Amino acid sequence: NSSLSNGMRVEWLEVQLVDKEELMKSLKARVVAAETAKASDEKALEESRSSAVRAEDRVSASAGEIRKGNQIIERLQAELRSAKAKAKLKAAVIAQQETLLSERQGALDVAVRQRAEAARTTDAANGEIRSLTNRVDDQRRKLEESQALLASNQQMITWLNGQVNEAQLGRLGTSSRYSFRPSADLPKPSVLVSPGGRPAGVDTAVPV
Repeated sequence: NSSLSNGMRVEWLEVQLVDKEELMKSLKARVVAAETAKASDEKALEESRSSAVRAEDRVSASAGEIRKGNQIIERLQAELRSAKAKAKLKAAVIAQQETLLSERQGALDVAVRQRAEAARTTDAANGEIRSLTNRVDDQRRKLEESQALLASNQQMITWLNGQVNEAQLGRLGTSSRYSFRPSADLPKPSVLVSPGGRPAGVDTAVPV
């Protein structure tokens, strides 16, 4: 009877060992997938940051164009005022001055349109910066979630290794020193853990 009981105990432990090894393989595959997702998230985050930098450069360039447009407008307005004053004093060249005034007015209109276009470009670039900033924040959040899930799965693998060792040592009557204590601030791992610190659905009790 004792030999039969020992045989059943060894057979049960071997079954538990195989189950835990299969679960450990599955978790390792998930860790690899999480690491791949982490690398993808980091790449997307870097691309979003680069896009944001380029958008900021375009904003700076647009601001420079606006300053230039303002300077041109001020100069043309000054020239227009001067031309009008000269027209009052020189009646003989009124026709010529009117042509000059028309040309200057046309140049002024072009400068005003260019300034309006630069302002629209600046508004569009600012909107793009806001969108890219939101994307950067979202990518950073996804990266943090991936890192937390990876850490949780790695803790589970460590615990399962301890359980495998416990099953192996149990054949010799040696008690285990392993227990699974996940960090309180980590999200729940993909394998549910029961209140006793064991994966749900995995029975680790040794039959009597």
